[in-house]
Amino acid sequence: MDKIDSKILLELLKDSRAPISLIAKKTKLSREVVGYRMEKYVSGGIIKEFFTQINTVKLGYTSALLFLSLKNDAEEELIKYMKSSEFISWAGKQCGKWSIGMAIYGKNMVEVQKIFEEIINKFQNSIQSHLFEFYKNMEFFYEKYFNSHVLLSSYKNKFELVYTIDDYDKKILKLLSKNSRISCIEISKYVPISSVAISQRIKNLEKSKYILSYSIYISPSKIGLYQF
Repeated sequence: MDKIDSKILLELLKDSRAPISLIAKKTKLSREVVGYRMEKYVSGGIIKEFFTQINTVKLGYTSALLFLSLKNDAEEELIKYMKSSEFISWAGKQCGKWSIGMAIYGKNMVEVQKIFEEIINKFQNSIQSHLFEFYKNMEFFYEKYFNSHVLLSSYKNKFELVYTIDDYDKKILKLLSKNSRISCIEISKYVPISSVAISQRIKNLEKSKYILSYSIYISPSKIGLYQF
């Protein structure tokens, strides 16, 4: 890691959907250098994912955090369950008191509570203790990895566009949630409208704050840091 890497990664943390040309302009580097290094970040495991922060509350979802302390032989089975579950949006191995943490979402508190109880009942013989809490939103401060004094924030529009989403918008959000850098042309292969129309819909989703930001998940250990 050098100063150039820090500059590029910080720009991607601010907006992982930004074109390479814009990142090159902001970092005063060539497009070739930026593109090459971005490929190295992915292949080297520094960047784990290009993600879109979606306003799940606006979509009508309620979320909760669940932390579990497990017996040693239960971890693999639970990981398989989490990967297959459509109600778990985030999960990670923990150090210390908790073995695994995850975020559960549902249409309301009753549904989330039901999913929580299902997990507890399914793995009751393997769970030693747990912590379960509802939450409203979550903020990430990954810019601190690079000693940045400017905290990243969600899109701040002067006004929030009143916009009613449809099935096309939901498909676009789903694709962006998996890869914030997916192009409008690529999206048009899955959503039967033009790339120009998709671009306008994405702008509307940003202005109406269904999309809060675009960023990256970084592997701290790959840049010489540890996360607790």
